[in-house]
Amino acid sequence: MSPSPHPIPASSTRNWIALAVLAVVILVIVVAVAGSKGGRSPEQSARAYIETVQGDTSEVQDSVKAAQVVIASAISSPTSGKLHRLAQGAQTAYEEINSVHGSFAHPDTGNGLGKAQSELFTAAEGLRNAMRSFVTYAGNPTPSARAQAATGYRRAMAEWDRATTAIWRIASLRDPPTVS
Repeated sequence: MSPSPHPIPASSTRNWIALAVLAVVILVIVVAVAGSKGGRSPEQSARAYIETVQGDTSEVQDSVKAAQVVIASAISSPTSGKLHRLAQGAQTAYEEINSVHGSFAHPDTGNGLGKAQSELFTAAEGLRNAMRSFVTYAGNPTPSARAQAATGYRRAMAEWDRATTAIWRIASLRDPPTVS
């Protein structure tokens, strides 16, 4: 004896069709929302990144500018008192830069911002290393240590200024937190 086929009620078929249409609509919405996140303009991406790191870029700028005073003084006339202040100022700047350095590592590979972000991260690392070089120089003030610290510092300042200027330019903002 074979089972007798029961027709599917029309209301059940309509329910399945309605569920299928609803699923397709939800899928389209999810895809559209996901696509819009990646579809930000370079300016929008740069502004979002700046919002994230603005306090940290200001801290780097302030730390370096404070250290510049003791660096200039100790380089021009390296007395023991000035070298001591250089060691303290450079160590403080090193620690402040080190505390925020990692926040710059938010690569956004789209919209041309990724390269500028990578350069900002590298420049912060360069400034941090330059401060460490000045601490080393203060402990052993040889001409070669001074030259190495000064060269690394100038290079790092230029890299920082280039990177911040690039990101601020992409975001169409003025007054990037440069250090030179």
